[in-house]
Amino acid sequence: MKKKNMKHALSLQNTSWEHHHVSLHGMVTIGPKAQIVIPSSVRKETGVKPGDQLLILVKLGKIIALVKANEINELHAALHQEMRNLKKAL
Repeated sequence: MKKKNMKHALSLQNTSWEHHHVSLHGMVTIGPKAQIVIPSSVRKETGVKPGDQLLILVKLGKIIALVKANEINELHAALHQEMRNLKKAL
């Protein structure tokens, strides 16, 4: 991994995202066949298993999340609640 990318990743690990229920579990590298390996700590925490389907969420041309396809409704409801909370705060 390039020093610049590693330094950025390490700075992200120190970012407090607890209020968003988000955590950084490391980096993945896209292999020659355009495949990624999800770290074992992430697979264990999320219950992702071989054969599971993941949806790729993209915003403004950037990958922002991988979500288990069978959990998208739960994510949608949580994001909708976050939007309501933001509107109330403004």
